[in-house]
Amino acid sequence: MFYDKGNDDGGPEGRHRHGGHGHGRHGRRGLHSGRKLSSSELQLLLLLVLAKQPSHGYELIKFLEERTDGFYVPSPGMVYPALTYLEEIGLALVQAEGTKKLYQLTSEGQVHLQQNQEAAEGILADLERVGAQMANARKAFAEGADDGESTEELEAARRGLRRAEREKAPYTPDEAKRIAGILERATADIIGDAPFQPATNLGDSPIYDPAIRRVLTRLLSAKPRPPRKRANAGESNGLDPHALKNFSFSIRPEQGELIYLLCRSMGAQRVAEFATSLGFSAIYLAAAVRDNGGGLVIGSELVPEKVKAARRNLADAGLDELAEIREGDALETLRDLGGPIDFFLMDGWPTDDEVSLARRVMELVAPQLRVGAMVLNDNSEPDYLEYVRDPANGFRTMSLPFKRTFELSVKVN
Repeated sequence: MFYDKGNDDGGPEGRHRHGGHGHGRHGRRGLHSGRKLSSSELQLLLLLVLAKQPSHGYELIKFLEERTDGFYVPSPGMVYPALTYLEEIGLALVQAEGTKKLYQLTSEGQVHLQQNQEAAEGILADLERVGAQMANARKAFAEGADDGESTEELEAARRGLRRAEREKAPYTPDEAKRIAGILERATADIIGDAPFQPATNLGDSPIYDPAIRRVLTRLLSAKPRPPRKRANAGESNGLDPHALKNFSFSIRPEQGELIYLLCRSMGAQRVAEFATSLGFSAIYLAAAVRDNGGGLVIGSELVPEKVKAARRNLADAGLDELAEIREGDALETLRDLGGPIDFFLMDGWPTDDEVSLARRVMELVAPQLRVGAMVLNDNSEPDYLEYVRDPANGFRTMSLPFKRTFELSVKVN
């Protein structure tokens, strides 16, 4: 677990480096840089928690520990000085309850939090994401210890893993992310799923814009992915998208680069996709549209938190004016795309419904595609393939060797 014991800018001289109230307007740097949380970031987290309800100091510590699956546990030596400082500058007030102190926001504290709400939620989301990665990987390995027949070699490997975790704790955020990536790749390899390979750069990408490349690289290096569970008899393989609000299920860089080049080659200016997630694929689409002279990318995403993140990532890449991310059920948000579409990306999570969501979305979107439009599907649901491979529906199609399959279809009539 990551115990925040440091005091990197929380002393009296450090308190005044952040602007009028010790915070300033926060720029998000994320945990990928490997640093500890600064005192101003911890103060924002405390304000965020206090906005939910007045709390004692130990309750704030417990809240952060539980929300991050035990990953982030700020020490009392960090929390109580931060609370005292918030009280001093008028953002929080304290009421004595015997020997305990109950902290709550002042009206000024509520205003300050509103001004920095996105930064505060982003900090908490980063901590939750890394905590979830660690918890998922630990759980996967713990469950494996009780399943099926074991061998001396397996038991020795499991003991070695537990010993390594103990010796490495407590973790810095950067070290936790590195270890989580190792465990996730091992888990994916064991269950036969394609392992996630984190990227630090985009190599020979056809996209040259440095702002776009920075955002894509950040999304790649921070990309979380929970291990897929195998359903028991009678259980659904589906995942609750709202329970995975901090996880990105996106295409890979080579797929994004293919999408960019296809859109450039056909001069695509009106593009749509299902589903946007955190905006990784939307950035490739919007980059192509911009480089084609302008146009519009229409994205659909069900989870409000992901809609917010996608819009922020597009803005960071300088592409937000070219993208319209619609929040809600794709069967509603994509019902009217406002005119013929040149290119459509289908990347929604597969469902166990009798008729897949991909098939239903495709039947909705197909009449809105111009002749010559391209469609890419990342999951290749059987009934979706049946639809695009039926000549009566007006498509010519083939499977590309990305991940399991990546179905490319062209509307010919």
